[in-house]
Amino acid sequence: MLTEGKAVDDCIYEIQPNLYFVPGSTDMKFFDSEDEGILKRALDTPFLNNTIDIVLIDNPPAINNKTFNSFVASTHVLIVTEAEDFSVSGLQQLEDNIRDIKASNNNSLEIVGIVINKVDKRRKLNRQYQAYIKTHYNGLVFESSISNYSEIPRSIYEGKPVSDCYPKSKSCVQFDNVSNELTKRLGCEVKYGNARP
Repeated sequence: MLTEGKAVDDCIYEIQPNLYFVPGSTDMKFFDSEDEGILKRALDTPFLNNTIDIVLIDNPPAINNKTFNSFVASTHVLIVTEAEDFSVSGLQQLEDNIRDIKASNNNSLEIVGIVINKVDKRRKLNRQYQAYIKTHYNGLVFESSISNYSEIPRSIYEGKPVSDCYPKSKSCVQFDNVSNELTKRLGCEVKYGNARP
């Protein structure tokens, strides 16, 4: 979609009923276009508009042309951060970048919230950074967070979703809580497995 200009219809796979996936590629490292609207145009298809309720675009933490393309194509940004020094320092820069995109390319772009990831309540510094984030971004921080339980790296090692490997784990409960809070913040009603705006 980004490097060859294909529409999403040519790149999408149905991996479960009503769940579709567009995989990334190592070729994306060659993507360096200054056209920030490529992804928005690729996603504007009848199939996507008539079939899909929510599109989630996963970005690496780095701010680059791929990230800006995602911001231009999106209505909301979910920020995932860690309660660590570098992550907290990058929050303000990310917020500034989102504000710039909103002003220049996408006036409907909003931050839907901030999820704190890899929480370790045993570490005092981690708890202090969590408190700092909640104080400075009051109202944006999700009530739900993701702890650094061992099921997550183990499921990555096994190449399967944590919900398949450890369906009754605390990690699954946390991911469900984040998912439910996200749909609530987006104003979606989840009913019978389908999200409707």
